[in-house]
Amino acid sequence: VYNRYGEKVTPSYDEKEKIYTLDFEYDEKLEEKYSALAIEATENYAARMQNAVSMSTVKKYFESGTELYDAIKNNPSGFVWDYESYHFENEKAEKFYAYDDKTFSCSVEMIQVMCKKGWQDYRENINITLYFRADEDGDYLVYDHIMIGCGLHNNRALVHLAANGTGVT
Repeated sequence: VYNRYGEKVTPSYDEKEKIYTLDFEYDEKLEEKYSALAIEATENYAARMQNAVSMSTVKKYFESGTELYDAIKNNPSGFVWDYESYHFENEKAEKFYAYDDKTFSCSVEMIQVMCKKGWQDYRENINITLYFRADEDGDYLVYDHIMIGCGLHNNRALVHLAANGTGVT
């Protein structure tokens, strides 16, 4: 694991707690370079889960052959709102951490708004951690994620997706 200066950081072991800990710092250079990619990947993932886009639109952001890619491809979402249009608000990518020179993670938050004439807009909070890995061409693709939570602003329901994206709990 490397800090934002490219220096190797070694975890420390807490003998009492029997756990390794590591204080690694937010990487501003990664944020500048990959925020747009992280937001686009999240928007396309969310749109795919609502059956709004095809896999061909989404696949350029995700590493094929991973469990996440297969889940997105098979789109297990059994709960899709009826809508006529959608857009995203308050998009932000932050907390970029480099694990080595080929992998990093970041947190992405946004609100997905689905609209249907005559109905109250469905506003879903999205809070997700994405894990990126460089492919053989040096392009970064999402290989895993943790869905922290999804839910509505208008209190109609609260939906939490399982961490692997394969179900609703």
